[in-house]
Amino acid sequence: MGMIFNQIFSWLLRTVIFKFVIFSILFFIVSEFSSFLISHLSVLTPDSLNQALSGFTPEIWFFVDLLRLDVGLPMIFSAYILRFSIRRIPIIG
Repeated sequence: MGMIFNQIFSWLLRTVIFKFVIFSILFFIVSEFSSFLISHLSVLTPDSLNQALSGFTPEIWFFVDLLRLDVGLPMIFSAYILRFSIRRIPIIG
């Protein structure tokens, strides 16, 4: 009878408690990292972006408009954020 309880306790320790601790640590790391990123991305304002892009010459703007980077870059950026978020889900990633 003691061997059965020993097996149940070792299974409980291995699967439930260990995974709970690991996933809690991962959740804490990801939540702190995302708040860190949000606090540092709030520095970007439309004025700073406008000032950074004002150095482009008309020739560069022609190719930026031709390649439709105004539509493509937000799509790529949001896809990278989505990929980063999905990989942090424990069951999927």
